[in-house]
Amino acid sequence: MKLLVVDWDYFFPNPMYSGGDDVPEDWGLYDWKHAESPFLIQNIWSIRAAGFLFHDRELPVARGMEGFWDRFTFSDEAMALYGDSNLHGTSLNPYPLVEDAVDGEPWEKVTLFDAHHDCGYKGTYEEWQQGDTVSCENWMLSHYERGSELEVVYPPWRVEVEGVEPEPLVPVERRIDTGGPVDEVFDAVYICRSGAWVPPWCDDQFTSFVDELGARDDIGMLAEHPFNEWNHPRPDVLDEARKQVEMMRMNLPDGVGQAG
Repeated sequence: MKLLVVDWDYFFPNPMYSGGDDVPEDWGLYDWKHAESPFLIQNIWSIRAAGFLFHDRELPVARGMEGFWDRFTFSDEAMALYGDSNLHGTSLNPYPLVEDAVDGEPWEKVTLFDAHHDCGYKGTYEEWQQGDTVSCENWMLSHYERGSELEVVYPPWRVEVEGVEPEPLVPVERRIDTGGPVDEVFDAVYICRSGAWVPPWCDDQFTSFVDELGARDDIGMLAEHPFNEWNHPRPDVLDEARKQVEMMRMNLPDGVGQAG
């Protein structure tokens, strides 16, 4: 039994996490603090959008979803769930899918398509075991603890595997996606919106992405994760962002920072 997890930030290129030496001049517009809190999932995005609009930059959007699901093979009647946090990935196990399976039984393999490895970023695995606190940053550790093989596939815009983020706390195969069919058969899928990492103006894209998976004949169930809490789609923040830009420009000396 194999589990596929897809984090929506896989499709949201962020130069702060790409690696390499080709750093765009507007990289500072992406220098965001991240945590799963209501403020960073919703309120902060008008401020971030205002930064792009003030500098006359196009708002970043999700890219590269076209044909993504065509690359995968699923077992008959595969289960698909979606939600906002990858934290929910830790609760998924083969128990509902296999007769006589034991709750908490490991997957043979957990494959994560994500801009981040989610295998813990601080401390040690042993310290995590003692504290046993699961979050969106370390949920993959729970699958390692159960005995699952782990794999992380980074998006093509992540030009480097090493050095971009702290090293994983446990062994995990990591590679950059090169496209093409994926040589696995998956029995379950979890799709994570990552609202603290991907802006609300991409929420409609996320809905379409989920619906495309649900339209497949081999998906037996598509449902929101029972533990999920979110507001989707999130309210539009762009009107507020434009007001902020107007105020910023009004407070500048004449001729400075004005739109051309």
